[in-house]
Amino acid sequence: MKLPRVTRWVAAALGVALAGGLGLVGVVMHRYDPAEKVVVGAVEEVTLVAWGITVPARVDTGAASSSLDARELVKVGHDEVEFTLPDRLGGRRVRCRRAGLQTVRSSDGETERRPVVELEIALGARRLWTKFTLNDRSRMDYPMLIGRNTLEGRFLVDVTRGKPIPEPALPPAPSEDAPMSDTGGAPADGGPSGR
Repeated sequence: MKLPRVTRWVAAALGVALAGGLGLVGVVMHRYDPAEKVVVGAVEEVTLVAWGITVPARVDTGAASSSLDARELVKVGHDEVEFTLPDRLGGRRVRCRRAGLQTVRSSDGETERRPVVELEIALGARRLWTKFTLNDRSRMDYPMLIGRNTLEGRFLVDVTRGKPIPEPALPPAPSEDAPMSDTGGAPADGGPSGR
């Protein structure tokens, strides 16, 4: 028997409210099914799959979009960007497809337009493609911020979790000799189908 739409929304809201009492924050209220979502803590280890680099990330349900620390950012051609990862992530120079620009309000209230890239990440047992804005996060504790665009519909945040979830087994990182444009970002066709 299918419940009326209003009843499903009320049930979902009640489930989120109850989860809130347990220290869980539901990022999305529609079709709330905790069995389908991975529980993450306030800080997690995230792997940038293309480069095999593990990054400590702050999980922030208050941030609309995810962000990655990028230095010496240069636009290459019409649709690519090249940047250097910070020294704490190995200082590697990488190139990937630019997915556009996004206006972002930073934590200090300033607005700015930032380049956006789409990268494949591994967070726990889940691998997914998600968008990141690129900016200098050297003043921040974590080089990566995971925002609602990545969390919504996939993850639940439990701020009481003390340690990161285990990393999945990943294929070996590409060699240093591999062309940079082949090592990161969404494929030329816009990414994998069925995301």
